[in-house]
Amino acid sequence: MYYRGEGVRRDYTEAMAWFKRAHEAGDCDAAYAIGELYEKGLGVGPDLEQAIYWYELGVLRDNGEAEDALERLQ
Repeated sequence: MYYRGEGVRRDYTEAMAWFKRAHEAGDCDAAYAIGELYEKGLGVGPDLEQAIYWYELGVLRDNGEAEDALERLQ
């Protein structure tokens, strides 16, 4: 909701916190979302190393979007 601004004010920092919670709970899409925030510098400074790290975690959880993003960055 915070990522898209659905029902709340868009807040990428808050979105990051929720995506990290979701990742810790085993959500297979959260790592991709975190990688995207780092890649685009949304709510955090742009950091391609961190983006790649999170995309790799997404790949380990069989997230196809993370795999595509990782291939694009490497």
